Amino acid sequence: MDLDGLKQVNDQLGHREGDRALVLAAQVLTSCSRSTDLVGRFGGDEFVLLLSEDAEADQVRARVLATLDAHNARSDSRFELRLSLGAERPAPPKAAPPSGAATASAEGVVRVPGALDSATT
Repeated sequence: MDLDGLKQVNDQLGHREGDRALVLAAQVLTSCSRSTDLVGRFGGDEFVLLLSEDAEADQVRARVLATLDAHNARSDSRFELRLSLGAERPAPPKAAPPSGAATASAEGVVRVPGALDSATT
């Protein structure tokens, strides 16, 4: 998520108000997240909201926008708090290799199950 207009707030109202906008955005995101969610500032004007597997992106988006609207309706700030939202799902995990298949380690060593079972010294 991006905090929209942060540069303009900084340029027109000063960095103290820009810092306040960042804090308010974090408070809005924290107030609409669940105990299983994780809110963080990614850097600059970007925030991230990591959700548990059972979360529905559309419901979360609606909750964030409703909380943001409520904040702006009661705020006495000289700026409107706005966020651009996006959602990304992680790729599904890769299937485990079939039993008995060769695997490679981080060191590049290939292990073939059973290959040394019949080795003699």
